[in-house]
Amino acid sequence: MGGNESQPSQAAHFGPRGLSQKTCDKNAIPLCVNCHLEGKDAHHRDAKHFEQKHYLDVPALIARLNRVWELICCAKGKEPW
Repeated sequence: MGGNESQPSQAAHFGPRGLSQKTCDKNAIPLCVNCHLEGKDAHHRDAKHFEQKHYLDVPALIARLNRVWELICCAKGKEPW
């Protein structure tokens, strides 16, 4: 998203959740701290605006990231979740 790649990414959780709860890690994408929490257009300020601004298809991106994770785990002989 054009953030500071020198810092570790954070899991930005998308999807329905209860008050003060986050969704499952299967519904997260990696973002820099600026895009996730601190920037003026950060995901936590307005998730829909963030998705539109960056032309993200979040469900498709999450599905792709989960598939890659499953393939990595399978190659290592481990359960993905």
